[in-house]
Amino acid sequence: MSARLVIVLWLFGSICEINGAALSADDMFQRWTDFVATYDNKVAKLESLLTEKDERISLLEAKLDIEIEKKNSEMAQLKRDMTMLIQNTNILNKYKSAFTDEFEGKDVEEMELNVDIENSPTVARPENNAGLQKFKGDNTTHTNISKTVRHDDKDIKVDRLDGSRRGVERETLRRYRRVAPTPTVAFHTKMSSPRTLANGITIMFDEEALDQGNGYNQHDGIYTVPVSGTYVMTWKVLSAIHSVIHTSLVVNGVVMGNSDTDSEDITDIHQTTAIVVLRLNQGDLVLVRVTGTNLGGIVSDTFHGKATFSGWKI
Repeated sequence: MSARLVIVLWLFGSICEINGAALSADDMFQRWTDFVATYDNKVAKLESLLTEKDERISLLEAKLDIEIEKKNSEMAQLKRDMTMLIQNTNILNKYKSAFTDEFEGKDVEEMELNVDIENSPTVARPENNAGLQKFKGDNTTHTNISKTVRHDDKDIKVDRLDGSRRGVERETLRRYRRVAPTPTVAFHTKMSSPRTLANGITIMFDEEALDQGNGYNQHDGIYTVPVSGTYVMTWKVLSAIHSVIHTSLVVNGVVMGNSDTDSEDITDIHQTTAIVVLRLNQGDLVLVRVTGTNLGGIVSDTFHGKATFSGWKI
């Protein structure tokens, strides 16, 4: 047994004697063993608690990292959404400014009428002074009379201000109307020069003067309807001397209107203009086709006039 262990045992025995217990060497050794075992157990428990604490800290740090990454992702998405919202707001403001400039002053129509209340048959006068209200202003007594005026087959309630300072009664009728901006759809084309066309040929009006809606193709003479709605279609043809030109308005292969320009028996130029009003759907194909001819020519020049093909949405 080492000297250090003997000293420790002696000290342990002295402590036991001080506590009033004279123990043998075996008892002292047993108590020492129990003491060491208890100490080791407590140390092991402390180490276990520290290990568990470290694991919890690691778990919390991992969760915190995940939450931070999630919040950073949400912040980045929020920044992108804000940027897109600002861009959309700027675009809407531009459209709003353009709309306001174009339709400013068109939403309200004011009419000032000079009405003779006493002689006007359109005024429903209050009976038994009903609707009369007296009030004073600037030391002058006025009468405010509510009445109904017949205007455009509608009863409109207006107020009449009658006073000694007003020789002529003035009434203002406000008629509100909604202005709904709609895109203008229209086209107008011409044939640039005279031509002789055979039966079944689509007439190409190759001189485009107007195409709002971008529907006409001057290279094949076909108008593709850009917006569904009711349209007016019209075309003008001038037949040369001793010529007969029969033309038709064709929509998706179906004839919807005809025109006959006949100069066969006279030495003169004839002109015909045809108009068709019809319902068209977006994507419909509209054209003017020669459906009958004696191989005569179509006149189109600045002196006699040019053959034209036009249309607009109403």
